[in-house]
Amino acid sequence: MAVEKEMAGQILNPFRQMVKDAEDRGVAADGLAELKGIMAAMEKYGEEMDEASAFSMKLYNDGYYTKFSGLYTKLVTAQAMNAPYDDAALLKQSVGAMENSYNQLKDNPDHVHLLGPVKKAIEIGKSGVSYPVFLRTCEEQGIYEMMKSGNDRPVIEFYIHVADVMFDPVRKKMNEAILAKWEELAKASAFGRPDPVEFGMWRYTIEWQYEPAIAKWKAIYEAWERLLDIVHDWRDSFCAFAPYDERWADPRGKDATMENIARTQGCNPGYLQVREAQFKEYFGIDWNGIFTHVTYLNEQKAGRIWYSEENLALLKAAYPLCKPGGKPSGDIIAKTETMFKNKTYTSKENVTGENTKKSPYEFKSFAEFAKKYGAGG
Repeated sequence: MAVEKEMAGQILNPFRQMVKDAEDRGVAADGLAELKGIMAAMEKYGEEMDEASAFSMKLYNDGYYTKFSGLYTKLVTAQAMNAPYDDAALLKQSVGAMENSYNQLKDNPDHVHLLGPVKKAIEIGKSGVSYPVFLRTCEEQGIYEMMKSGNDRPVIEFYIHVADVMFDPVRKKMNEAILAKWEELAKASAFGRPDPVEFGMWRYTIEWQYEPAIAKWKAIYEAWERLLDIVHDWRDSFCAFAPYDERWADPRGKDATMENIARTQGCNPGYLQVREAQFKEYFGIDWNGIFTHVTYLNEQKAGRIWYSEENLALLKAAYPLCKPGGKPSGDIIAKTETMFKNKTYTSKENVTGENTKKSPYEFKSFAEFAKKYGAGG
């Protein structure tokens, strides 16, 4: 499914117009072909992706805006250098192109943070200065650099917001560190914002520093989730509903189904012992430690624990019996069958289970963050 035509047009039309402008100016053929190649790649993403904001972010994060704008400027500048010199015409042409870009960008709320430097350049161009003074002033005030990347701040703030809503504390902390570095570099800059190359290097450094913590958090979460699943399946395999449960029901018939059940009853205690030992060795966490670990508490707070409290209590009761040759007590089996019959095995707070009535996550749009920095850049 492609991005809606109208939304794709809001994003791509300024660039389509610049391709036409480059053609009309008669810029170098090889450069024009390269410009059209970038345009074709952007158009292709518009056809392959189905969500406008994700499409726009893809183009931004992969540097298509920067690559396109940089090449367009280079081609137009080179063409102008070879043409008969006309100071006033060049200034009018440059300001006109920027006004066109501004009018296209302002209709897309996701691009509000790009408007500031464009508006500033237009104001300088219309202040009565000559073309050389216009170019020098824009260069001295860092406006060209700002036009390449816009304002990174709302993008970073949006990432922090997403991590917060998704209960992803490590990525939230990482993006807060990135924002702090952005502010530090902006404070030291004469133009009030970081040099894009320097900031980009710091950003990669911070992301690299946080990568182990992100991987560790994910590994711990997946490990204890698997331990719960092993005990859960083992306990349920002894219940009367097991032959009819999709975890074991086999289309080949009853005998195959019973083999599946016997495999769970026989193998899961061994799986549990091995995985528990690895979990303890790698992370220093045992079974009881799962339920007080920060990753579990975070998932609980986020409403992403699938098991109901009733189910968890029965899992904890079954755990010490999940040993080779072991079996849940009759009381545990009876209570599990009643829970299954009453369909109270999942948490009503679980945001991803069958109790979910609406989208669990409510995000602000990127435009809300971009608006804070609006036309002022």
